[in-house]
Amino acid sequence: MKTLIYYFKIYRRLAAQHIKSQMAFRTDFFFALFGLLFSSLLGFLSLAVIFQTISRIGGWNYHELLFLYGFLLLACQPQWIFFDNLWHLSGALQTGDFINCYFKPVNTLFYFISETISLKVIGRLGLAVFLLIYAGNKLNINWTLLKGFCFFLMFAGSALIYLSVRIMASSTAFWIISNISLMNFLNRLEDFSRYPVSIFSKPLQFFFSCIIPFAFIAYVPVKTFLKTGAVTLSWFITPALGCGLFALACLVWSLGVRQYTGTGT
Repeated sequence: MKTLIYYFKIYRRLAAQHIKSQMAFRTDFFFALFGLLFSSLLGFLSLAVIFQTISRIGGWNYHELLFLYGFLLLACQPQWIFFDNLWHLSGALQTGDFINCYFKPVNTLFYFISETISLKVIGRLGLAVFLLIYAGNKLNINWTLLKGFCFFLMFAGSALIYLSVRIMASSTAFWIISNISLMNFLNRLEDFSRYPVSIFSKPLQFFFSCIIPFAFIAYVPVKTFLKTGAVTLSWFITPALGCGLFALACLVWSLGVRQYTGTGT
């Protein structure tokens, strides 16, 4: 059985090679970096514009929603940086390039995502940290060691939930081949995650809580963190759900890999 150190060494070398290839086209890299940062800044500016005329949305004030938005950006970072190659699975299956993963002595999901590391979203990471610090200061959050640890657990759980949904959506390519429309649809749904789920209709609340659990990426953990005083078992719902969904996502990927037959005859 391969150890974590073994996988880390492989990932470090593959990531280093990909970073070198990105730096060969620095102008394109920096244009993409600032473009992605600007798109996230638009979300921040839209909140500022909205709160010029209203004081609360669904019981949440301006700084609470900034904290929610910052947490959402932070929770998406692991997928954006380390698992961006999931977007390209459909193309790899159509061209037959995915067959290379079969000949590597490592897990297919690990090797496939190791081919790409996206540093173009680093600007979004900086924005997320800034929003969390700024909004947290305005909200007078009383940080303690326990609260900081629980915050990290909820972040990890939220990141796993977002990543798991992406893995399962990407894995549909093993059956339907072209799934770009589905991936783009998830991108559109992601925009709803920056607002309190309670402002939506009951069917949408059910959809975002039970069908595609985007409510647990930011709304549920941030609501628990900001509006619940003492640390209770409810603080661990998001981490537990994240672990369960990630296990399910790995299973779906494995089933897809088993049924993949390549592009030849």
